[in-house]
This record gives sequence, C-alpha cells and structure tokens, in this order.
Amino acid sequence: MKYYLHGIDQTICHPLIVGSQVLGRCPDVAICIDDPSISSKHGEIELRADGCVMVRDLGSTNGTFLGTEKITEVSVVLGQELCFGNVRLKLDDEPVNVYVPAPEVPEQAMPSSMPDGEPACLLHPGVNAVHRCKKCGHALCDHCVRRLGLKGRTRVFCMNCSGPCRPINLNRGRSRKEGRYRQLLVKVREFFRD
Repeated sequence: MKYYLHGIDQTICHPLIVGSQVLGRCPDVAICIDDPSISSKHGEIELRADGCVMVRDLGSTNGTFLGTEKITEVSVVLGQELCFGNVRLKLDDEPVNVYVPAPEVPEQAMPSSMPDGEPACLLHPGVNAVHRCKKCGHALCDHCVRRLGLKGRTRVFCMNCSGPCRPINLNRGRSRKEGRYRQLLVKVREFFRD
C-alpha cells in the first residue's frame, strides 16, 4: 500500500517509501519543507513493511504534534493530522493532484521588456521577470509563481498554466542593445531546446 503526506494549509504532497525518511528544512533531507517553524532535521517518518507508519521528533525547536498532542514517537493511521512546527500534514493513501489556479490577466497589452531590455513580468509590467515558464513561455516575477516542495527540492510553477518554470539570467549593467541581443539569443536557444 502506498502512503502520502499531504499539506493541509500548503501545497505539499510527498510519497512515503518503506524505510525511514527525515523531514526538515535542510535541503539534503528526504522530505524538505521550506518553513521557518521547521528545524533543519525536524522529524523522522518510518514506513514499515507491514504498513505501520511511525513518526519521531528529532529534538526539534517547535515540536511535533499528532492533532494537538505533542509527541516524541507515535504510530500514525490514515487521516490523522500531524504538525511539524506550524506545518500541518495529513497521512493519506491517495496522491493529491496539485492545481495552481491561473490569475486574472488584464485585457490591456503589456510590454514584454523593461526599458533596459530585460524581460518584464507578464502581470507586473514595471518589474523585471526572474522566471520563464517552460510550458507557456511567459516571463514572470517572484510574486507570479508558486513554489512547491517535491522530492526534497523546491520547484517553481507558473500561475498562468501550472507549467514548470526556470530562472532567467538577468544582464545587469549591460547596454540596452546588448540586453535585446541577449533576449533574442535566449529565445533562439529555448526554441531549439524544446
């Protein structure tokens, strides 16, 4: 049987595997959740071969809770709520499909680049874009993307189409002509990469 940890207040869905997995804020743990209330190595979740799920607190600062009861080690069953610091998770036997709703895009035409030639955010025309969606190709600022912790890494997704995003390298200090040339070069590379 497969088990999953689902975020109740956050978009987290992590499959559990047989054996022990450490949950924490540190990027090298199996279940990485970037939240200030979680310790670097906060707790351990063990899925045994018989289907039993054990949760242990690893001496965290803000504690681990089953419902409202603080725990050091406990057996968890389906549907129970766990709290690691301020992050609430639920043990479930079905994966949750994460959907990032699309924001309302104003009808007016938006400039695609800043005066210095750098790409502008689709929804905030006066802000430099720092992410580009691999699916729809829109340039977005940090406020127009959603972050999701998956497989120990934080991934960035487009709010427009829910596609994965990659960072845009900004050319600070270059001339306007060089910025536009760089933009054209990036678009050509993206075209041939996909």
